Amino acid sequence: MIRTDLQIKLPEGCYSRITTRTNLAYHHICIGEGVIDQDFRGNLSMLLYNHSENPYHIHHGDKIAELICEKIYCPELDNTWRDAQGFRSTGQN
Repeated sequence: MIRTDLQIKLPEGCYSRITTRTNLAYHHICIGEGVIDQDFRGNLSMLLYNHSENPYHIHHGDKIAELICEKIYCPELDNTWRDAQGFRSTGQN
């Protein structure tokens, strides 16, 4: 887990995704990709996975991930059994 000491404020109606940079993917290093909600204001941390047999060192200032900002559409849901009870996979909303 790499703590970036970065905090962001996303534009209204957007969310962000974190993805692996090509230079790390070349060395079989991948980011545990995730979504950053519009209202998140905490420290951004990255979970890195080394899928090679070789050690790979991350240094201060290295570019380790891409932040992709995307528009989000939040439709109003009909009052269905899924809307009231979640998606039934976990039983939680």
